[in-house]
Amino acid sequence: MSTLDLAVVGCTAQPLHAGHLAVIERARAAAAQVVVVLHGGDCARSLKTPWSEAERRAMLREALGDDPAVVVVAVRDCPYDLPRWRGELAAAVAAAAPGVTRIGLACDAALAGLWPSAWSRLLRDAGFAATEAALRDELLWAPHPDWPRVAARLGATALARLQAWRGSDAAACLLEEASFIRAFRNNWAAAPYPPVFVTVDGIVTHGDHVLLIQRDRAPGRDLWALPGGFLDQHETLEAAVRREVREETGLELAPGSAVANRVFDEPARSLRGRTITHAYHFVLDAAAARPAVAGADDARAAAWWALAELEPALLFEDHYAILQVLPGLGRP
Repeated sequence: MSTLDLAVVGCTAQPLHAGHLAVIERARAAAAQVVVVLHGGDCARSLKTPWSEAERRAMLREALGDDPAVVVVAVRDCPYDLPRWRGELAAAVAAAAPGVTRIGLACDAALAGLWPSAWSRLLRDAGFAATEAALRDELLWAPHPDWPRVAARLGATALARLQAWRGSDAAACLLEEASFIRAFRNNWAAAPYPPVFVTVDGIVTHGDHVLLIQRDRAPGRDLWALPGGFLDQHETLEAAVRREVREETGLELAPGSAVANRVFDEPARSLRGRTITHAYHFVLDAAAARPAVAGADDARAAAWWALAELEPALLFEDHYAILQVLPGLGRP
């Protein structure tokens, strides 16, 4: 007999593996209903998040069949606004399973703090992340995947899907990116201490639009991003961000015109290494005409995007999460 009304399984499923399925089975035995919450809903494809939300849902559907007691939902990450992130996770569960009170939780220990402390813990640590990382290493960083070793970590239905995916255009782009990241890291391998990189990003808004550039090289080729780059040795942060905006978009910003700035320092925000960015928000006069912009330097294109049209899948690294804070993208 089920002892809980609901069991929540929180995971990224990048990719889905046998450990996820074992925990979902345990949750199914403990509760009348299971909600699988996919973190990183519709995020951009990257070496950390190689599979889209649709692909992860398909993996789950193939593995779980049509069990009506298991519901899958996806929630966008909000790493720089934890109260908002917690609220959106709880709201997604409440929408999928309204009115329940006896709730259990299974997730990685690192994510447990995002969930209500009153929920009972089905597991102290689901241990999903370590196996996901090992599978990504095998599929994207190894020249030739050891398929028997991959198969030993997967559910019965996933091997053929991942073998086919490894030959896709999406995988080819990520393999190219892995080669770039490997070379970038090797350039710093002889440093006496792990390097910490300092970057700047410009958030330039005009009314309900934000200025973005399309990246022309790895990492994140083709993705849209805030104009920005690495701090030069002899410039201030504010001067650096104005330089980057000018070089990549042609837009000249007046010194001292930023209305806000914030540091974004999530440790794993960039695969190149520890990278701390300083974002400066510039608000242009909405009564004046929107300035013309053009991509240059590292940018293939520059354009004004309506904030309401932005989706995580369009944006590089954590730039969507930065825009959730400055200027508050997606808030009611």
